[in-house]
Amino acid sequence: MANPEHVEIVKKGAYALDLWWECNDELGPGEISLDLSGADLQGIYLENVSLKQANLSGANLNGAFLLCADFNSALLIKTKLKHAICPAGNSFDGAQMDEVDLEHAICYGAFFRSAKLRKANLKDAILTGSIFHNADLTGADLSGANICNACFSDATLNYALLDGVILYLSDTEGWKIENVKCSHFFTWPLETVNRRHPLLLRIPAHRDLAPGEFEKFSRFWLAGGRIATNDEWITITGAAEFLGCSKGTVSRMADKGEIQCNGKKGRERRVLMSSVLLKKAKREDEDRRKDTDDVLKDIAKKIPDMH
Repeated sequence: MANPEHVEIVKKGAYALDLWWECNDELGPGEISLDLSGADLQGIYLENVSLKQANLSGANLNGAFLLCADFNSALLIKTKLKHAICPAGNSFDGAQMDEVDLEHAICYGAFFRSAKLRKANLKDAILTGSIFHNADLTGADLSGANICNACFSDATLNYALLDGVILYLSDTEGWKIENVKCSHFFTWPLETVNRRHPLLLRIPAHRDLAPGEFEKFSRFWLAGGRIATNDEWITITGAAEFLGCSKGTVSRMADKGEIQCNGKKGRERRVLMSSVLLKKAKREDEDRRKDTDDVLKDIAKKIPDMH
């Protein structure tokens, strides 16, 4: 249970916490600073405070507003942070956050380097620009989360749930994604990024990903850890595997201008990944419309002539 004195200090805000730290500044590695375990801090406002190495396990911080707060090496196991607002400047580096609940939280530009977020609930969270380098998100739920411009380099996401995750310019170099579950994800094609209301593209457009297919996208499409940046050209072989057709078909598409190429021939020929992505989406849409037309024709044949 939480230390009542510590809870009151935190509720009083930054000034009271600064005074506490002046008297407790010799904290050793692994020692607990403030014991806030199980405390009810729902909706609290904390700005420029240090809660490093604090124990907030099981605490209720739903709807909290945290600005430039230091949670480095803190314990936040099963901590409730639903709908919390944690803008740029918050740091959770090295924190133990297994099964933390960050559903619908706004955590853009936050630091989670080497943090433990195993089985964490990050569903529909806004994590744009956040840093998860070397973090452990094994079994975490990121379905619907926005991880655009976020860094997941060397992070572990094995067995994570990624249904409907939004990816764009995310740094995924070295991430581990074995046995992840992902039926689809979203991104923006390059052609629409600079529009006022850019098109959010579902991948795949009209079906679900097969088991292991997201890993395939990661290998062939998240080149260099980024999604379809301006200078990301892929080989004809890579495009053919992505589209499920022959290399000759891809070359003919490039010759006709259906996908954008670099103008070179032979082994040096490359095509722009974003144009390949759009081509795949259009083909799937055409197939869906054709299937619909065929069904309507079959129905029409079965309707008796009324004349």
